[in-house]
Amino acid sequence: EALEAAGFELVFSPAGRQPSEDELVALVPGIDGWLAGVEPITARVLAAATDLKVISRNGTGIDSIDLAAAESRGVTVLTAAGANARAVAELTIALMLAGLRNLPESLASMKAGEWARREGRELAAATLGLVGCGAIGRRVARIAGAFGARIRAYDVRPDPAFQPADDFAFVDLDALVA
Repeated sequence: EALEAAGFELVFSPAGRQPSEDELVALVPGIDGWLAGVEPITARVLAAATDLKVISRNGTGIDSIDLAAAESRGVTVLTAAGANARAVAELTIALMLAGLRNLPESLASMKAGEWARREGRELAAATLGLVGCGAIGRRVARIAGAFGARIRAYDVRPDPAFQPADDFAFVDLDALVA
């Protein structure tokens, strides 16, 4: 709404799926800015976007963007670091709980008309190892700490002031993997 109120026309790719390169080539002529997802933004697509000035990627990953082609065309590439950190952290916790409680197996069993009880584990009895303790890792550590998990984290720049739980410590990568 804010973009439309500022006089911009919004162009959308096909809903519910990732657009093909040909579809993107057809969509991008005349665009000034691109709010990108994970769709591949290739040199061919960038060549068709003759008026493009900026690509803003929701999240931090920019490996789907041909950065050399963007730079050669004078297109600025920005990221929205941490924009989806809460959603990713919550999904991470949900998947951990599903694994600890054998939910995929239990669901398959119930769909097959069976009631096979499986013993689960509690997060409080688990040790969680985090590779990376940035925006997402910190949120995961806080949530897992609230469950009572033992948390060990590796980060290239550990922050000694970050202490989200009683049983949290930064360790080197070899110790974490061990």
